[in-house]
Formats: sequence, structure tokens, C-alpha cells
Amino acid sequence: MCAGSASRRKIALISHSDFGSADTPSALKMRKALQLIRERAPELEVDGEIAGRQRIVARRQERSCQFRLMGEANVLILPNLDAGNTALQLTRVIAGALPVGPS
Repeated sequence: MCAGSASRRKIALISHSDFGSADTPSALKMRKALQLIRERAPELEVDGEIAGRQRIVARRQERSCQFRLMGEANVLILPNLDAGNTALQLTRVIAGALPVGPS
């Protein structure tokens, strides 16, 4: 997806860490990714590094002023292949949803 078509998306960089609460390699990777996205495509609506539960349930944003996204994320970016594949399989089984992306 090119940056122009993604500008209507609400993108969340998913991590076990919320806004710097941990300095693990995975959390640092997502923080760096956010920095690069904001430098290269500032028009995108993106937030992170953030725990998945925070962006899937929009009500949580009302309790925190840290969020840049308004409403629920509709694009989730995970830190590695293992996390991505696990999320894909859980989405298929639990939600009965059809995930879009590589299979």
C-alpha cells in the first residue's frame, strides 16, 4: 500500500509496551518505526508503540491523553513475523474474520 492510499487509515504500531513503558528490543523497534513514519509520511494517522488492547477498544482512548489516533485503529502493524502470524490466526479463529494480507 502506498503512503497516499494509507492516509485514510488509522494505523497502530502494536507492542507489549505503551509509549515507552519498556525498553526491550521489540518495543525500541516499534518506537524507531514510528519515528521513521512520522519523518517520512507525517500525513499518516499513526500511533505507537502501544499495546493492542488500547487501540482495538476505542473507549480506552478517552481515559488517556497520550493517543494521537481518534477512534479505533483499522491497521495493526506488529513487531515481527511470529507476532503477526499469531494475530492472523487468532483473528481467523476468534473473530471469524477474514484478515487481509499475506497468508
